[in-house]
Amino acid sequence: MKKLYSLAMVAMATITMNAQSDLAFAGGDFEDFAAFTGGLNSYGLQSFATQGVGEGVNGSNSLSIDGTQSGNKYVFTAKAPAGLSADVSAITFMVKGTSPSKSISLNVYKAGTEYYRYNVGDLMSEDVTIEATGSNQYSGAIDTAGNWVKVTLNMAEITDYNTDTSKDFFAFKIGKNSEYAIDVDDFKLVTSMGTVDLELIKPTDFIKNTIVKDEIHFATKSEVKVFDMNGKLIKTALVSKDKSLDMSDLPKGNYIVAGTVKGQKVSEKVMKK
Repeated sequence: MKKLYSLAMVAMATITMNAQSDLAFAGGDFEDFAAFTGGLNSYGLQSFATQGVGEGVNGSNSLSIDGTQSGNKYVFTAKAPAGLSADVSAITFMVKGTSPSKSISLNVYKAGTEYYRYNVGDLMSEDVTIEATGSNQYSGAIDTAGNWVKVTLNMAEITDYNTDTSKDFFAFKIGKNSEYAIDVDDFKLVTSMGTVDLELIKPTDFIKNTIVKDEIHFATKSEVKVFDMNGKLIKTALVSKDKSLDMSDLPKGNYIVAGTVKGQKVSEKVMKK
């Protein structure tokens, strides 16, 4: 991230934060299968879905889904992971395998009981990006020709997804009367601060110290967010003028602190020593 200043106190600039990927739910890469099953709701995992040891991306582990079901099935429903970011723009996952006459449908749950529905449709040799729709549908076929294919669920316009760890966040569903032989892996969140045009003011109006030992000292009241240099949200806080934010629990390195000063979004890079 870069921030530019002219000789004047005020300048126009653009700040860009790189996208960051985290697991979409506990055990979402299926390496820690106990963490995965422990993060599911009370219905648990269907018996036809098992850990595919060595069957995942680059020889990692996967979730293997095999067999023909007489009805449409929830394979699993995962609760929201701890620390779920408020800046999720997409969920991605990898698929390899076949299903000759039915595909995959997915739910992303809202803060209440409702949910957004995503239908993969035909999935062949190319990556796909899909949008939320009005109903769950399983039409389509899967044949990735033995290759891993990425599925992206676009959540760029969705802001009311559930972040409560005691409630459902994501469900994976398959259709009836089709013989599934698929592996899925690496369910990830894509988060980003995005790119915004903003009016930069002199940094001393926001943060007093950019070299940090244990605390960041603020020159103004602001709701602040602290990100690592990959764009991962580390912590949030509401700070008051001439007060501080504890950073003693974070490792040494560079961080981006974002907030609002005089109605303008600002950010500052700090170094924790």
